[in-house]
Amino acid sequence: MDTAPPANVLRVLEGVNEFAVAGHRKWLNLCYSFLAWERNALMLGEKEIKTGDGKEHGKALLYLLKTTEFLAGIDQNDPDLETLRWRLNESWELICNKPSPEESLRLRKMMAGAFPQ
Repeated sequence: MDTAPPANVLRVLEGVNEFAVAGHRKWLNLCYSFLAWERNALMLGEKEIKTGDGKEHGKALLYLLKTTEFLAGIDQNDPDLETLRWRLNESWELICNKPSPEESLRLRKMMAGAFPQ
């Protein structure tokens, strides 16, 4: 008895695989293009990025991060997605997740105590 799937099922599986590979590649390219733009904007001193006032930037970064986390959760063995998730999270922490004024003061006091003049 032949247990091989019919040819039409194989074509569907092949199509799903091609779609997934192409989508994965497109997602990585989109995210890395965003990170390159962000890096250049920081180097050029674009105020909205440095101060976190750029609401569009923060929203885009959050969408990229959350979607990457979702994709990484589906395929937990994908080093590309893990690296991308780490880079997007670092960007979020650096630019968008600023400490409150009270926390900032506490951190400055802690640093002053650790590194006296």
